[in-house]
Amino acid sequence: MNERLRLDAKSFAILVAIVLFAVAAAALVTYRVVDYRILVDAGVVAGERRPDRSTPDLGPTHDLGVMTMNLAASPSGMVHYLRAQLVVEVQDEKALSLLEQRKVQVRDRIITIVRGRTMEDLEGEAGLMQLRSDLVTALNDILPGQPVRNLYFVDLVMQ
Repeated sequence: MNERLRLDAKSFAILVAIVLFAVAAAALVTYRVVDYRILVDAGVVAGERRPDRSTPDLGPTHDLGVMTMNLAASPSGMVHYLRAQLVVEVQDEKALSLLEQRKVQVRDRIITIVRGRTMEDLEGEAGLMQLRSDLVTALNDILPGQPVRNLYFVDLVMQ
C-alpha cells in the first residue's frame, strides 16, 4: 500500500511539473506575441507597421509665440492670468502666408476672447476644448476662406 502511495505521489509531482511547465510556456508565448504586436504598432519592427488612420496629416503651422493675457475677474473678485504658447494649423502655404501677414489681428482677437473668460470657464478639458473651438471660429472669421484647421496649446499656465 505504501509503495502504491509513493507511485501516486511521484505521478502527482510529475503531473504538477508538467502543468507548471505548460503554464509557463503559454505565458511566454503570449508575452512574445503581445510584445511583438506592440512593436509592430510602434513601428519598431520594420516594414510591418499598420497605417494609423485616426490621425490626419498635420498641415502647415505657425507659432504665435507665448502670449500672456489677463482673464476676466472671477465672482470672488480674484484676477487671474493665462500664459500660453499657441500654434495655429492652416490648410495650405497660401493660408500660412495670410496668417503671417495678419498676425497682429490674430493675436488681438485671441486676447479679446481670452480676456472675456474667467478661470472657472477654462478649468477642465471641456473648458479648454471650448476655448480652442471659439478661437478657431474667430480666426476663421478674420481670415478669408476659413483656412484655420486647428489651434494647439503648446504650453499653458493659468494662475
